[in-house]
Amino acid sequence: MLHRNNATRWNTGYSMLQSMIRNGDAVDVFGPRHPEQLDEDRLSVVDWEQLADAVSILQPFHYATLCMESDFSGLDNILVELDFLRATFTSVLQKYHANLHLHIRRASREGIVILDEYWQWYNELSACVAAEVLHPAYKLEYFMVVVDKLEWTEQQLQDVKPRVQGLWLTKYMPVS
Repeated sequence: MLHRNNATRWNTGYSMLQSMIRNGDAVDVFGPRHPEQLDEDRLSVVDWEQLADAVSILQPFHYATLCMESDFSGLDNILVELDFLRATFTSVLQKYHANLHLHIRRASREGIVILDEYWQWYNELSACVAAEVLHPAYKLEYFMVVVDKLEWTEQQLQDVKPRVQGLWLTKYMPVS
């Protein structure tokens, strides 16, 4: 069965394209049976390749959405998923750098700009930064790794530890 895109539900575009590819034989058979209605909408080999490309591009976003809507997701997951999606956009740009897929490159560049804005907003919230620093798998080292990707200054990196300490002292340290 083919899925329909639904503007009010996450990832339905991905599900729709994935179901089209999964049911490609049926889609190809249906077109010639109704030429008067679908003759101009028949999918070519290039169209099918572009659908497959779109599914491979959208798959990481589907994965990130599932991770973030989990009962086990917390503030510490947000930054990891933002970085994962940024890396996805970057790899899409590299893959399609010489192709004629201008719309894919433009959307990827816009996606990076938007993710960087979210990252900056996230970074301004001390609780979010603390969630990363206090996570046993990330700690301060996480920020040292992402500094280059986000073009942070050395000062921004140096400010992380005092911000987390300040949050601890003002909000969470037991008072005797």
